[in-house]
Amino acid sequence: MAMQWGMSLANDENTFLGFNINQKGLNVLYCDTECGENILLERYDLLKRNFNWKASASERFKMLSKDAKVSDIWDDLESAIKYSKPDVLFIDCLYNTTGGIDISKNHNISPITDTITRLKVKYELTIIAIHHMVKGGHESGLQKDRMAGGSALQNWVDHCNMVTSTNESFMRLRQIDN
Repeated sequence: MAMQWGMSLANDENTFLGFNINQKGLNVLYCDTECGENILLERYDLLKRNFNWKASASERFKMLSKDAKVSDIWDDLESAIKYSKPDVLFIDCLYNTTGGIDISKNHNISPITDTITRLKVKYELTIIAIHHMVKGGHESGLQKDRMAGGSALQNWVDHCNMVTSTNESFMRLRQIDN
């Protein structure tokens, strides 16, 4: 979903999931920390088939893939930001940027949120960070309190789009929180 969102922005689509895209010509950097380069490129090629993909979109949608075993992506990510000059940055997923630390502790998650905030301000970026919910507690529904990480993460996030699968393989639930 996040990759399709970024590709919709880069391809100057009018909408994404029924929401208007009001600005055209956006440069997007999509940073994958989870699936790896081969799967990332496969997903990209599959998604392109769902668009009237424009040559300008290929120029404006850049990808960076870091293996989930690599914990420190920040220097490479900043270099990619300097090179590609995106307007929008997707970090997929935030959990893999932490180096395996216990992110339930605020003092461990704060350096990550501080780094993202620094990048946002320094490069004037809109940043979408994909993250995971803790396992279990599904009966509570889609609540920000189920995000993996200390309260510092929940307090830091501006807008939270929560998505979960359902018993129907083709259906997802989505809720927006702030």
